[in-house]
Amino acid sequence: MTSFRTQPRAFGLAAALLALTLAAPAGADSTKEISGLTGPKAPVGVAIKELGAIKLGPEFPQIPEAADYLMRGRYVTVQAGGIVPIHSHKDRPAITYVIEGEIVEHRSDQEGPILRKAGEVTIDDDAIAQWWENKTDQPVTMFVVDFLDPKKTAGH
Repeated sequence: MTSFRTQPRAFGLAAALLALTLAAPAGADSTKEISGLTGPKAPVGVAIKELGAIKLGPEFPQIPEAADYLMRGRYVTVQAGGIVPIHSHKDRPAITYVIEGEIVEHRSDQEGPILRKAGEVTIDDDAIAQWWENKTDQPVTMFVVDFLDPKKTAGH
């Protein structure tokens, strides 16, 4: 029978591994991958103001699949140095209009980052994952309209 008393090296090694795991840097698990795109998991300097939502079921009673969906409008501000974390548009297509400023978009369907400027629009369908970063010293404002089923897209 093996015990910690008879196997001090094994216990010491296990304790050392546990200590190294617990002492990992705070940013060690700060990214994740969605649809082949890797980006930050946490927002930085992002403010979202919900402007309103319309229940689509009553608007389109002839489409049973629309019963639980909402069309939602939001105003998003990303402060200088801010980050909108990686997210999927699975079950949540969106149109984003950059109102003011410049922001870098990272998309799963593009090879490199895209600089988006005031007046530009992005179309984000079901296959898209993306994240945004404001590399300027000025805030960026965007207007986002998305379609979602709150039961399928909790937290968005």
